[in-house]
Amino acid sequence: MASLVLTDAHIMINAVDMSAFVRSVAIEATRETVEDTAMGDTARTFIASYRNWTMTFEMNQDFAAAATDATLWPIFDGGTAVALVVRPVKLTAISATNPEYRGSGVMDEFPPIQGGVGTLATTRARFRSAGTLTRNSV
Repeated sequence: MASLVLTDAHIMINAVDMSAFVRSVAIEATRETVEDTAMGDTARTFIASYRNWTMTFEMNQDFAAAATDATLWPIFDGGTAVALVVRPVKLTAISATNPEYRGSGVMDEFPPIQGGVGTLATTRARFRSAGTLTRNSV
C-alpha cells in the first residue's frame, strides 16, 4: 500500500483555483441513520438515510485582488451554493490513485481576519452540502 503526502492538492472554489492559498483541506462525508427496531428484535437496528458532507479549507489570508478574501467574501456574503472540486494531486490526471471529489456547497463559516501578533494571517472556509458529493476516479 502506497502512502501519500499532500504537497500540492488541487482546490477549485467557484471555478477559481485556490490551490496556492490552501494550507489544509478536509472532506467529511457522513450518513444519517434511522432506527428501524421493531417488537421482537433483540438489538437495536438502523437503516441508512441521507448523506451529508462538508469541505473545510484552512488558507493563508490575502486581501489582494483575485486572492483569498476577494474570492471567499462574496461567496459568504451572497449565501448561494458554489461548485467545489478537490483532488489530492494537482498536476496529475484523475485516476484510481488521484480521485476527484465534486459537490455544490454553501459556505457557513468564514472568519476573514484570524491570527495574533507576529503570526501568519490565516482564514478558514467551511462549506456544507447543497447537493450530492461525487467521486470520480475514471
